[in-house]
Amino acid sequence: MHHKRWDTIVYIDGDPAEEHHFRFENENTVSCYIASEAGKRFSVQWRSDLSMTASVNCFMDGVCMGGSKTDPGRNGSRWYVKTDDNIRYPFMFAPLVLTDDDGLADPDDVSAESIGIIEVAVHRVRFSGYPWRHTPKPRPMPADRAPVHERSKKAGAHCVSLGDGFKGADPPYAGQPSPRVIYIDPPADPYIRFIFYYKPREVLQADGIMPLNPPPRPRAYIVPKREPSATPALYANDSDDEGREVESLLRYREHTIAPSVKSGPSIRRVIDLDAKVIDLTILDD
Repeated sequence: MHHKRWDTIVYIDGDPAEEHHFRFENENTVSCYIASEAGKRFSVQWRSDLSMTASVNCFMDGVCMGGSKTDPGRNGSRWYVKTDDNIRYPFMFAPLVLTDDDGLADPDDVSAESIGIIEVAVHRVRFSGYPWRHTPKPRPMPADRAPVHERSKKAGAHCVSLGDGFKGADPPYAGQPSPRVIYIDPPADPYIRFIFYYKPREVLQADGIMPLNPPPRPRAYIVPKREPSATPALYANDSDDEGREVESLLRYREHTIAPSVKSGPSIRRVIDLDAKVIDLTILDD
């Protein structure tokens, strides 16, 4: 999605997810639907063309999973969450566990409404001259999510989970003082907000949000051979005869059907993942 000189794209297994039903929620917020696939990893990639530095915070199912600062003209990403011991766990989609046991899940739990949402909040920031030492805080682990009550109407839904952890290298600035970040936009009112509603492909198709899979292309229609007529037809002959009949039909169509106006290819913004300007500076709170 693109809004206010900022691009944000969700990649699933390295490929950009197709976006459906793009719309403006309000002046600062845009949204769309994407198809999630259980067991597949995903990442959130963005590029800033703003005139100032911005702070980006990513929320998965209502939980903040970390943030980064991004300078003008730079790229950024978020594809994992890390713990205090610098073990990193990549994001992935997983089936949501449901239960009808009121003792295991609260049927009135409002937090269930955030399941199925990836949100990216962009705030413009500036830096003060007073240094401060950043202390990372542990993040909640979506893999430990408790079952959700069936009455939450989340049947067949997915949630954000975590893949196997791996040890990451300490950033070069770890433990060093850095300038204090001052938000220009109120924390509760970001300058830009991107919302990705993710659901299984089958659910999006059933809801009419995503088109059904196209049927396989039909084979050439074959009619019984008959006397030649003014209208060419395809015959069930050998391959050479069939090729000649197809060519004849195409020539007939060219002379009888007005050419349609050609439309250019649709423009799709893709973030260059191989660029050397990706800003992965972590500002975990």
